[in-house]
Order: sequence, then C-alpha cells, then structure tokens
Amino acid sequence: MSSMIKVDQEPRGFIAQRAIGSGFQSVLFADCHTVEDVKECVRISRPDTPEDGGSYGVATRRFAYMGYGGSQKYVEAIRDVVVVIMIEKAGTVDNLEEVLSVDGVDMIQWGGSDYSMNIGKAGERGSPEIQDAERKVFETAIKMGVPPRAEVNTVDAAKSYLDMGVRHFCIGTDISILFDWWKTHGDDFRKALEPVMSKRGNEGTGASEQVCEKKHSLPRRSASYLPVTFHASFTWKEAWQLPRKRRETQS
Repeated sequence: MSSMIKVDQEPRGFIAQRAIGSGFQSVLFADCHTVEDVKECVRISRPDTPEDGGSYGVATRRFAYMGYGGSQKYVEAIRDVVVVIMIEKAGTVDNLEEVLSVDGVDMIQWGGSDYSMNIGKAGERGSPEIQDAERKVFETAIKMGVPPRAEVNTVDAAKSYLDMGVRHFCIGTDISILFDWWKTHGDDFRKALEPVMSKRGNEGTGASEQVCEKKHSLPRRSASYLPVTFHASFTWKEAWQLPRKRRETQS
C-alpha cells in the first residue's frame, strides 16, 4: 500500500522532502495561490538533475536504505513520487488550465472550505456558487487528463462524483473519524450506564460524587483515563467544563 502526506504552505519544501525520504510515495500540497506556487511544488518533488530540474538532491534518507543515496535508482524513486495539488484558492481556480498544464502535476484535489473562505464566503462550501466552481474544476481536470480527487465521508456521497468520472477519493479525516467513533460508542456506554447510575442516585449518591469516588478508588494511572470515557458522550462545552466541576465537587 502506498502512502500520501499532506503538507501546508510553510515549510512545504523541508517537510515534503523529508517525507519523501522517509518513504512517502505521494505528496499533497496545500495552499497554492499561483501557478508559480504549483511549479515550485513540482520542483520540490523532483530530483536535482539537468533533465528533471528539481531541487531534491542527495541525502541520507530511509528510502536510500544503508547508503548515502544518489544512485540511478535513487533518482528514479524521486521521479516516481506522485504530486497532488489542492485546488482551493481563487488564483488556482481562475488559472486552472495553466495549473493543469504544469509538467509534473499528477493529480488535483478540490478544497471547497478553503476556497469559500478565500473568496470571502466562509462557511458556504455547499452554496451553488462553490458547487459550480467544484464541478468546473473536476470536469476541466478530467478533460485535460489530470485525475481529480474528491473529499467524501460515505459511499453515497461518492455517487455524484462517480457519475462525473471521478475515480479517486479522500475518505474522511483522522479527527472526524475518531470523533464520530468516540461519540457513537460514548453515547452507547452512557445509555448502558444510565440504569446503574440512576439506581445509585436513588440511594442518595449523585452521579458526580460517583465519578469522584471511583476516580479516587482507582490506581493513579487508571484514574487518569477515567474522564475520557465520559467526555465522549458530552458536548464540547460540557467536556471542557468537567475538570472545573470535578474540582468544585472535590473541594
């Protein structure tokens, strides 16, 4: 299985080249505002040879194994790195065909949230104007032979892109996947605990006192993990208030 890393605007050169040296076979470059930005991203990911015109030189990296690098295979490995560009700024949308014509751009990915913010319409990713821009980007990329990549969370959400001809997808992000899992299972645990907590509450001991009592009865290492179980089933606001509420209860 190949791997991809997404790098921000700064310091994109250092991070991208270190990632390639660590074994990443693909780099997704964010925050490109101009065609020149895109060309620089390609240079970063190409070997420093007369024919390639890149800036990646010889270095001791993991993908060179036990050598210093610089062999023909080393050069070929850098040439094989897939360069993906986020299309998420007005400059790249307005000059889309020029961006897609840059030699070395292997794929593009649409960033609707960034684009809506960049044009002064933050939070309107789903508006007709932004969706029209998205469709234009995908259709133009397909027409020019540059594979586009869509961001989706479910198979159902991918259908419209599949109908359009899109075949590459970014499925969720780590923070949203973890949050959804914790929230779902946290809610399930809360429901499972409700009868027990309710019974104990009727016996004269409140839920907050139960948490406090349990926390102090556990070994220190285990106690440090106890709040996580409960945070998952609360809103963010409630979760941030928990430490303060516990201190008040203990005092």
